[in-house]
Amino acid sequence: MDLQATTNSVVLDQIIKRIEVDKKLIKVSIDAERLQQLLMGSETELAALVPVEPFLDINIAGQFLRSGKEVRLVIGDTEDASPNIDKRLVREIVQARHWFEDLKAGRAKGFADLARKSRCSAAHVSRRISPAFMAPDIVEKIMFGSQPLELTPERSRRLVRFPFRGMSSGPCFWAK
Repeated sequence: MDLQATTNSVVLDQIIKRIEVDKKLIKVSIDAERLQQLLMGSETELAALVPVEPFLDINIAGQFLRSGKEVRLVIGDTEDASPNIDKRLVREIVQARHWFEDLKAGRAKGFADLARKSRCSAAHVSRRISPAFMAPDIVEKIMFGSQPLELTPERSRRLVRFPFRGMSSGPCFWAK
C-alpha cells in the first residue's frame, strides 16, 4: 500500500463513524466536528464561528445485487439506471453467433472444428455457443445496455441452452 492510500485510510477512519446498508439505502454517518477540524484546522477563528452538528448523515440510494458469482454495489435507483453496455456479454454473443454462422454455412463441421479454428476446446465451444440462440429482443436490450444488471455472461448461458450440448464433432443437422 502506498503512502497516499494509507493517508486516505487514516482520514476516512477518523471521519466515518458508521455505514449501514439496507435493502435500497446506504447510510453513512460522518463525524462532522472532526471533518471540520481536518478541513479548517482546530485553531482557526472560522471553525469557532461555524456551528456544526455532531454527526452528518448521508443517505445514498443503492443496493447490493448478486450477479452470478459476484456481488455488485449499485449506487442510485436501479430502475432509472443509465445504459450500461456489458462489453463481455456483447463479445460472447458476437462470438457465439459467429460460431453458429460457421456451422450453418458449412465452414465448420462441428464443435471440434470450431474449437481448432478458435484455439480452444470443444467443451468451451459447447458451453459458450448458447447465446447465439438468444431472443432478438433480449439481444437488442444487451446491445443498448438496458438489460437487467443481474444478467451476466454466465447467467445468459444458463438461460439459453444449445439443444445438442454433447455434440462435439461430426456433421451438424444443418450442414449441407
